[in-house]
Amino acid sequence: MTEDEKWQKMDELRAAPPAAGEPVRFQQHIKPLFRRYDRQAMSFAFDLWSYDDVSQHAEAILAQLQAGTMPCAGGWPQQKIDVFSRWADAGKPARNRARPDQ
Repeated sequence: MTEDEKWQKMDELRAAPPAAGEPVRFQQHIKPLFRRYDRQAMSFAFDLWSYDDVSQHAEAILAQLQAGTMPCAGGWPQQKIDVFSRWADAGKPARNRARPDQ
């Protein structure tokens, strides 16, 4: 297993989808969807691990996810797109006031 494959596996394990009715949180659910490679590939435009950047570009990101043109290394399964869409549809909830990284 390559180093990139190890990181991808760790990221996938961290990105457990939220349960039905559970609020989608950026730090817990959205950020882990984007692999290190995805972040590097898009760094010319914005930071996929930044709440502010992803929130600001959420509609464009969602459109690319739905079209299968993002991430660069291949489209996501529908379950991941649905999680991102839930977060966007919920108004890209603001960070948790007690934990500004969420």
